[in-house]
Amino acid sequence: MDPLPDEPRPCPRCGSADRLMRASDAAADAIEYAAPEHALDPQIPSYLVWSVYQYIAVVCAVLATVSVGSGHIFIPRTVDYALASGIVLVPITGLLGVRNTRRNMALVRRLAPEVSAVHEHAVYCGSCESVYFDSGELPAGLSLYAPMPANRYRRRLWHACGYNRML
Repeated sequence: MDPLPDEPRPCPRCGSADRLMRASDAAADAIEYAAPEHALDPQIPSYLVWSVYQYIAVVCAVLATVSVGSGHIFIPRTVDYALASGIVLVPITGLLGVRNTRRNMALVRRLAPEVSAVHEHAVYCGSCESVYFDSGELPAGLSLYAPMPANRYRRRLWHACGYNRML
């Protein structure tokens, strides 16, 4: 990556030059600048690492537990078959979820150095709460001096660096 410039250029969105800081420093000063601290943290959130299959398995397990627990209520025969199918599907979807989540976590670990290197070149504007890049070789999907909302910054950063979650 290119070296960081001494002073960031004014914000391309609002033109302000007095409330600019590197995004890597903005998380520490987020309260002062009222920035969404979680958006400027380059670490990907856990809900984007978990597999959709894990959510489905948890929902199926809860529904099966509630259905079995309410056994004193009359359950039609078709519901019994659906319940049995749901109980069988829980471990299958759970195992698929664990496998895909492990793949997602391995991908996060592999991409973390590149994401951190790109994140170092981001500039946060406290006036309009946007993030833009003022230097460096950026991956496809990110452009120099193209402001983006701070609340979408982290997701766009990870996707530009190559993170695509396995379902």
